[in-house]
Amino acid sequence: MKALELRVGKTAAKRLEDEGWHADLIDGLIGASGGPKWLILGRMDRVLISDLLAKRSRPLDAVGSSIGSWRHAAMAQPDPVEAYDRFEKAYLTQKYKSKKPTVPEITEVALWLMRSLLGEGGERHVAEHPWLRSHIVTARGKGLNSLQPGKRLIAGMGAAALGNALSRSTLPASFQRVVFASQQATPLSPLLDGFATQYVDLSEANVFNALMASGAIPYVFASTKLTARVKALFGMAVSSTITSIYSVYPRTRCGYIPTSAAAQQLVGLISFYLGDLTSRYQPISSL
Repeated sequence: MKALELRVGKTAAKRLEDEGWHADLIDGLIGASGGPKWLILGRMDRVLISDLLAKRSRPLDAVGSSIGSWRHAAMAQPDPVEAYDRFEKAYLTQKYKSKKPTVPEITEVALWLMRSLLGEGGERHVAEHPWLRSHIVTARGKGLNSLQPGKRLIAGMGAAALGNALSRSTLPASFQRVVFASQQATPLSPLLDGFATQYVDLSEANVFNALMASGAIPYVFASTKLTARVKALFGMAVSSTITSIYSVYPRTRCGYIPTSAAAQQLVGLISFYLGDLTSRYQPISSL
């Protein structure tokens, strides 16, 4: 039984044949939203950050939304494996006071989970990591979608869903992509084009809220209040909502990303792209 199959283009395959596997071959990490799937992917992450990427010397762009961005935050810690273990323990032991938790209660637990992941001073490690450049993808709700749970938010989400059913080109009327990125990072085009993408400098002061915003789900827990600087730029709260990272990518350097739910589950969990990858793949290794 094959546990893992890696597929690359011909040019990348030639580089691997000539150079072998080394950390600087990889130009970027992409971590999609996916909720509890991270419990499986986290095991792969531990190996990647401890072995393959441990001796990296070049900057590495890590683009993530929701749990994908949370995983990258764990990778940025001084002891990533310990951070993953700490977060996993908290995630598996989370408790709620009521059988049907309210939005405030779920929000409180989510805040505790994030603090468990980051530990003390974890925000600084995410913002100032020497080579892991985080790009935390969030969605700014526009109009009715900027409101807290209530009838008007339901109407806004319903209108967005209806518009999306007719044409994806309608979604920018309901949401704007906001990316919190390391100050040394450059915009990733065409990866994050569209949706009137705006970039905000990632700092120790906004890491926590940016990660919470990336994971926020309307009617599950509260949208995230932003720092004064971001409020001045946008004036509204942000959450990951339905425009999560793989739903809004027009194209990556290794080809188009499928938008159907089934296809996302197959290829949208985690992707690595090498500098010379093409959209045609061939197997290079099976483990």
